[in-house]
Amino acid sequence: MGKKLRNRVAALTRGTQDLAATLRALPDAGDLDVLHGLEGEAARQYFDRQPLLVKADLRSVFSMDGRTRRALWWLFRSASRRRFNTRC
Repeated sequence: MGKKLRNRVAALTRGTQDLAATLRALPDAGDLDVLHGLEGEAARQYFDRQPLLVKADLRSVFSMDGRTRRALWWLFRSASRRRFNTRC
């Protein structure tokens, strides 16, 4: 196994351990603020390691350029409008 692959495996292993530790902390979350903090930490851990799961030559296609608070509702609404408009 090459050095690059060993480094990726080590980073992914650390990532899974970090996520597991966050999951173990969930039962002790005393309130919603703590729970939201744990959720944010888990998201950071996941998205920090996500590029390691994608081939190097495809990473630019699957890159995350930031966070959006807007869910994919726009896609659902757009599809709903098209369906509605084609019926009328």
